[in-house]
Amino acid sequence: MRTRKPDAAQMTLELNPDDENRLTVFEPIEGTPAYDAGLLPGDKVMAIDGESTDGIDLQQAQAKIRGPVGSKVILTVKRKGEEGTKDYSVVRGNIHVVSVSSKMLDGDVGYVRLRIFGASTAEEMHDAIVKLKEQGAHSLILDLRNNGGGYVDAAVDVVSQFLEKDNGLVVYTIDRNNRRREYRADDRGSVNIPILVLVNEFSASASEITAGALRDHGLAELLG
Repeated sequence: MRTRKPDAAQMTLELNPDDENRLTVFEPIEGTPAYDAGLLPGDKVMAIDGESTDGIDLQQAQAKIRGPVGSKVILTVKRKGEEGTKDYSVVRGNIHVVSVSSKMLDGDVGYVRLRIFGASTAEEMHDAIVKLKEQGAHSLILDLRNNGGGYVDAAVDVVSQFLEKDNGLVVYTIDRNNRRREYRADDRGSVNIPILVLVNEFSASASEITAGALRDHGLAELLG
């Protein structure tokens, strides 16, 4: 099984089971130092500050990569199709990660990827969908793969944009005293196009809430 975690919000790393659990870049997040340094998906991290990553786990890797703002970490990388290794100098910094990215696909299909459910996710989601519809999107792919979740309220706000009626139930919880708490949409949603939601084994927490609510309300098909 693949395990992936973001390292200090610079990139998502995984231990690749197809390559002896080699520490591998799954995704350098756009706008972060790792992305700006030129790291690419699939890059094998052979060493961190000169220390071999053989046998390293993700927690150890994160601890080595993190550090004071403005300091540098050197990642020695082996890239597919290139001989030898190359050192990449990444400057650590305070990073605001945009939680939503989007683009148009062939066939008038809009694609939206949610990385996390944060305080600004619903607003970013709204802006992305408005832009895609202006570009001619008639259907939507919502990608929640590898999204480990975040704020429940953010999931409720995202789902609310799709619900056809206000006050629709998104999710409920029951505490140890058997008390039920309901999370409902505040407003009627304005997004009225077919949706396909992509999930995988790493879609958790707020991702599961979002996917499940969209399916239960008959607003989306799930794949994954």
